[in-house]
Amino acid sequence: MIISCNCYLLYGRSSQDYKSVYEIGSTESPDWEYTARSFMYENAGDSYTVFVRLTDKKSGREKNIYQEEQKNLDVRMKWMSNGIIQINGRRIRI
Repeated sequence: MIISCNCYLLYGRSSQDYKSVYEIGSTESPDWEYTARSFMYENAGDSYTVFVRLTDKKSGREKNIYQEEQKNLDVRMKWMSNGIIQINGRRIRI
């Protein structure tokens, strides 16, 4: 029997260690090559770990490009060009 699992590490912890995960939103790159999806992991207490996962549509590869512990679920994503996305004011080169 083969069991498959998608497990991502955030702050040195497995994504399975968090209580719950929710997708917040997504956006497509101007050339439609990438999808950026934002997620929220609920931490103990009143904070959240927010991260953005980038998917390359051609290869199917995924990678986390942003993560931040914050008190709210405000994730603002805006593509500046085909290769640069701005997330909560931080520019990230793809």
